[in-house]
Amino acid sequence: MNKRSIAIVGGGTAGWLAALFAKKRFPDDNVMLIESLDISILGAGEGTVPFLLKCFDYLDISLKDLISNTKATIKNGIKFTNWSQDGGSYMHGFSFEQNISPFIESIEFKNKSFLNSRIFGYANQMNAEDHCYYTMISDQNRVPYGNSDVDYKYYSQHAIHFDARVMAKFLKEKSLERGVIYIENEVVDCQIDGENIKSVTLKDNTILKTDFLIDCTGFARYFLGGKLGGEWISYSDSLPANSAQAFFMEMTDPENIEPYTESIAMDFGWAWKIPLQHRYGCGYVYDSRLISNEDVRKEIVEKYGDVQFVKQFVFDPGTFKNIWIGNCLAIGLAANFVEPLEATSLQMTAAALNRTFHPEVDIFNPFGIKDKINKSSYADSELVKDFIYLHYMTNKTNNSFWENFTLNNKMPESLKPVYDSIVKVELIHDYDMMWPEYSYYIVAYGNGIMDKSNLVDFADKNLNSFSKQIYSNFDIKKKLSEKSCKHYEFLKVNGGFNE
Repeated sequence: MNKRSIAIVGGGTAGWLAALFAKKRFPDDNVMLIESLDISILGAGEGTVPFLLKCFDYLDISLKDLISNTKATIKNGIKFTNWSQDGGSYMHGFSFEQNISPFIESIEFKNKSFLNSRIFGYANQMNAEDHCYYTMISDQNRVPYGNSDVDYKYYSQHAIHFDARVMAKFLKEKSLERGVIYIENEVVDCQIDGENIKSVTLKDNTILKTDFLIDCTGFARYFLGGKLGGEWISYSDSLPANSAQAFFMEMTDPENIEPYTESIAMDFGWAWKIPLQHRYGCGYVYDSRLISNEDVRKEIVEKYGDVQFVKQFVFDPGTFKNIWIGNCLAIGLAANFVEPLEATSLQMTAAALNRTFHPEVDIFNPFGIKDKINKSSYADSELVKDFIYLHYMTNKTNNSFWENFTLNNKMPESLKPVYDSIVKVELIHDYDMMWPEYSYYIVAYGNGIMDKSNLVDFADKNLNSFSKQIYSNFDIKKKLSEKSCKHYEFLKVNGGFNE
């Protein structure tokens, strides 16, 4: 049988992940990655979600491999700082309670993603460190594993942070070991028959035949947007952020390295701060129509002092209506990008790769499955748009950007009934979710937009009679947090800080 050819154009995390997925699914076919080293990788530290670790596990790449080779650190979740009027902070951690804590059901509420113990804590105005496991451990720079004397027992879900450039190099090495063909060159043209890309032409005039092509060309969107004319759906009427200034900060105290991404509300947007083993990867996401890049840099220096500025990039938040056209699939920034908040870009990348290279999917005979993947990817982007918009709904009034956000930026129609349900403290009905239901409540409560009288009413009617069991849950969390391992120690044991 003649070998078929899968061409991936573009490197970076998305490109090399695509290469590993493709080679695992089609080990007997040619998988080649074409990369121009003149095109640099975008990224100033990357945050992920727990699903990406499942993808690495599927690709036979362990957490220890990642910690020892990519400057990776543990991500318990995201700490949101200054997103409400009181200027405080709150944790949006990953799944915990429904996995190991006894769950208290009421007659009206039997969906385990509706976190009754969290609502109980909100209604009773408890400090987060008294009822939120991830706040308990994150405040102490601990991770959801037991101490070394209990052999690092895994307590709950987490994600990782990594250095994007180092990760790309590591995934490249893994790909080459597994038989992926690497071509260092630049694609300058392609030959199209109908909607199918039959071959690509390189800068040195080499022509390479393609049976399936994966577009990982980032914001250039060379194939899906430029050559195939894919329809781009912009979210700019709801989400105004269109620029980001990336920068690095020195890691001065690694023994107290934080196990979370910090997202800090700034004057005209927000900044991310991601701890890596050797530095912080940071960036300020903003609306360039309201503030110049020069003033963004000034605000960064005022807040953080001496930093190393790296890339500034501009984007139009949105997605292609179809990420798979003909024999071309777009992945990563080439397919969609809403904004960096909540690590949604890598989340959608991982989801698309998992669907496309599922053992039961044949990309060379995609009858029926192509439409399903396109619809699923588009639905993912719509959910991301809604969830990100909810983050900007806040009681902050320090300037017009925050005070008038919902007036100046259209709330997505699909979010309106969700928001109404949150205000009423009820289940979010008839709404597909990328995040569990409690995530929406964490953000809404943390941003100060929930009706506290409704919280109290709900607790009075449904939860207070279970207070003994709920406090027992809190005790379980507290005891587990006390057994958890320091982040620095966990990284050291698993190969971190090895230079």
